[in-house]
Amino acid sequence: MSSFEDEEVLTGGNVSNVYRSGDTVRRELKSDSHKFHKLLKHLENKGFSYAPKFLGIDEKGREVLSFIEGEAGNYPLKKYMWSDDVLIEIGKMLRLYHDSVSDFSFDDSWKAIDNTPKPFEILCHNDFAIYNIIFKHERPVRIYQKKESLTYSLPRKLWSFQPYSPYQPPGYFPPSLNVLEKQEPQRSP
Repeated sequence: MSSFEDEEVLTGGNVSNVYRSGDTVRRELKSDSHKFHKLLKHLENKGFSYAPKFLGIDEKGREVLSFIEGEAGNYPLKKYMWSDDVLIEIGKMLRLYHDSVSDFSFDDSWKAIDNTPKPFEILCHNDFAIYNIIFKHERPVRIYQKKESLTYSLPRKLWSFQPYSPYQPPGYFPPSLNVLEKQEPQRSP
């Protein structure tokens, strides 16, 4: 599947060694990697184009994912990464992710956060952050799926967002966060 001499070590991650070979990314398998491969296939089948595609296992026993050229949201962030337009696009990506995983079948073997009550209601990305987003032409085009997606009950997930509720005092958070309230379910481009 690849010529190991042509591999480039990718930097910036903190979970495992990651290598680029042509238009693919390779990383070591974990004991539960098969669950994430199933999730990535599900996202692909739902038309969620912002996640990498699972392409198989290489000769070294590493998972092979699709690679997309672009710029990572590394700190210090570039000015465009702070824009309202980017915030709106990232909000749409997150909404699409949750819409896409709403019918994903997972069981009790998926890790829960803290004392999340059962039944689990949603599979959370758990690190949908700017440093896991790839930009192309100053637009977000990819979110990397960590191997640590977690299950949540919806009440617990909503509770975790309480600091962003409209009941906070004026000036508590930037007005640009209000633009996400009116977002409707979308389909991946």
